[in-house]
Amino acid sequence: MQEQSCRSDSERYVKVFAFHDRRTAELKILWRNLLRLPLGMCSHTRTNSLPS
Repeated sequence: MQEQSCRSDSERYVKVFAFHDRRTAELKILWRNLLRLPLGMCSHTRTNSLPS
């Protein structure tokens, strides 16, 4: 199952980008678009990982 690996990747991206996102709101839009591609099959994980 690729769901496990997909979940790990999503969490890694969230941790890295969330750190930079604190001072750059534009980056939030950028990384959301980037995550939308590799995490297309794990949309539920991406939705849960996105900060409000």
